[in-house]
Amino acid sequence: VADSLRPFRIVEDIGFRDLVKFLCELNGQFLVPTWNTVCTKTEKMAHVVESRMRNAMNSEMKYFSATTDMWSGTTREAFISLTIHYLTEEFIQRNFTLEVSPIRGRHTAQNIQNLLIDAFNKWGLLTENLTVMARDNGSNIVAACNMWGIT
Repeated sequence: VADSLRPFRIVEDIGFRDLVKFLCELNGQFLVPTWNTVCTKTEKMAHVVESRMRNAMNSEMKYFSATTDMWSGTTREAFISLTIHYLTEEFIQRNFTLEVSPIRGRHTAQNIQNLLIDAFNKWGLLTENLTVMARDNGSNIVAACNMWGIT
């Protein structure tokens, strides 16, 4: 589901069910999970991945750089992302996309700054350990970083 960017409800799709039925006839019994089961298992896996990311960051990362971007999807819903980048003591490069969040309301510098501060707080990131924040030159994101004291 996640690798193919498919909705959880794909398990209710007639074509998917026909495929599974065909597979069952070849290899014995296979029960298609409900979309709710797929959703629940995906959420559990997300918690496992988040825990592994936090453990890696806590044990390997001192200083980091970050990137952020904003865009609108095909449904005209706006999103903001936050990705961090760092090197371990063994000079192994690590990159984690920490957030891809919808943006509610106006895209003002203050709202963007609040979203970024919330993400930093959620992940335990300290601005004094941030070496650089890469971003586009949109006036709202530039103003948000300036207000926050980030270059």
